[in-house]
Amino acid sequence: MGNGQGTESAIELRAREDEVAREWEWLHEAINRVARAMSGDGAGEGPEVSSAATDAFRLMQHQAMVVGQRRVELRLRLAEIAADAREDQTKTYAATAMTDATAAIIPK
Repeated sequence: MGNGQGTESAIELRAREDEVAREWEWLHEAINRVARAMSGDGAGEGPEVSSAATDAFRLMQHQAMVVGQRRVELRLRLAEIAADAREDQTKTYAATAMTDATAAIIPK
């Protein structure tokens, strides 16, 4: 993915994804609470919200989007590692099968 991380193990990536997931969940919960507070009691008229509060809310939304994108990047990297592992396993199985087949045909 070109993130300069080199070759992180699947375990390290899962740990990072778990951390990012917790941050994402926290941000979304906070955004939902702030949105409910900003909307008032649902009777049609919410409290007056300052420009600074609106800006802060939008900043939180943006941060949640960035964290969500990072979460997707980590999941894609984990999928690449899993695919590479399956490919390696398939190659090993094929090489073993070829060796076994050759040994059965060519006596020692």
